[in-house]
Amino acid sequence: MPWDARFDRSIKLPTGSLIHRLRQAADYIIALPKSESRKEPWQHAMEILIEAAEGRNPIMFAQIAMSRALSAGEELKYGPGKAVGPEMKFHRRRKLTRDR
Repeated sequence: MPWDARFDRSIKLPTGSLIHRLRQAADYIIALPKSESRKEPWQHAMEILIEAAEGRNPIMFAQIAMSRALSAGEELKYGPGKAVGPEMKFHRRRKLTRDR
């Protein structure tokens, strides 16, 4: 596949702009500061982008790798060891009439 292949869904950057094509994603990684672009998630994303452009990987893998690299520095909102926020409310299951 050529570098002009489109992602299935656009990737939103922290600046608010969108990436639609493989070439735009590669240009974004190249434009990062060297200290940032040498980190493992960005190196992995670039490898997957190259493989997708050469037709050795699906474009969806490149999209996932870019999304993971963009969110690599973020702290997980939910998961093991995280407190439940007010937006996540858990309710008890109601008893069935036959069980009362």
